Amino acid sequence: MMFASRFIDIHVHAMPQCADSQNRMSLAAARMGYTGICVANLPEFITGAASGTSGIGAEVRLGVELCPDKPSRLEKDIAKYGQQFDVIIVRGGSEELNEAALKSSRVDILENPLEFNHVLAKLARDNHIALGFNIGGLLLRGSQRIQALSMHRKNLMLARKYGVPVVLASGARSHYDLRAPREMAALAMLFGMTLEESVRALSTTPLDILNKGRLMQGLEVVV
Repeated sequence: MMFASRFIDIHVHAMPQCADSQNRMSLAAARMGYTGICVANLPEFITGAASGTSGIGAEVRLGVELCPDKPSRLEKDIAKYGQQFDVIIVRGGSEELNEAALKSSRVDILENPLEFNHVLAKLARDNHIALGFNIGGLLLRGSQRIQALSMHRKNLMLARKYGVPVVLASGARSHYDLRAPREMAALAMLFGMTLEESVRALSTTPLDILNKGRLMQGLEVVV
């Protein structure tokens, strides 16, 4: 099953937020078995770089990671960036902020929400917004790793119960942080994700998100 799927890392970072260029991230991802990546930097690190591929690396699509401190700020950010990018990722925050994100038709992924419950799960399902599992916290030690595992277990259970689409992402900040699909699946098993779920979270669901983003701009992406 692992080799029959087209794998996409839906959230990585690149220059100027981090040291590695899009091309370097693309080449490293392709060597690991990915056909696509989405570079989603914070708004202050947005450049004029374009989506595409050099023909030898993984397909590169552009997103943005929004980290507002309140719903009103989120609304302004979505109005400003919502039509510019293939993928809109909102980093989980307060319950109020998470609810605002899940009510937006332009948000694609709510990532690592610590405050997540059955009401928010139903909103995510009904509005076709994916729950993002960024595995970066699992590579830490001590209490941070324990907190990340606990959060992911709880969120996964809610996603299963209410039929919320899920995605796995490395959140890589350099090509050294990228993890091959098999390793991503192994890490996801630590918080209870099955192999079938992890494959879908690395292939079908992120591809659906990318296609939705491009179709909203009148284009279709083939990864």
